[in-house]
Amino acid sequence: IGRALNKGVMEINAHNIRDLEITGEVIKELYPDMYGDFIEVINGDKVYSSNLFVTSREYFCEYSEWLFSIFDVVETRINVEDYDAYHKRVFGFLSEQLLYVWVKQKQFFFYPK
Repeated sequence: IGRALNKGVMEINAHNIRDLEITGEVIKELYPDMYGDFIEVINGDKVYSSNLFVTSREYFCEYSEWLFSIFDVVETRINVEDYDAYHKRVFGFLSEQLLYVWVKQKQFFFYPK
């Protein structure tokens, strides 16, 4: 677990903070029970970087379905047309936040404790 790409870090690195806010809005619409975890993660100081984790096929499929159900909506609300190549990777940056949201919601053990 590394430092979070939270609101402050996103602003420092010139990410569009509105992308993170839109993602939160979508989570609140689709998964209201996870919105509190989302807020805690983006205001926290931890993140799973590089989108890597070890899990069973069952949990991987569950996570993937959850993540892409969110991104299916978010991509209709975020316009990346004017983003440079680096910032067009917005869904990768957001997914690092969302992996931690999902792990927290599932109350999974993670390392280091």
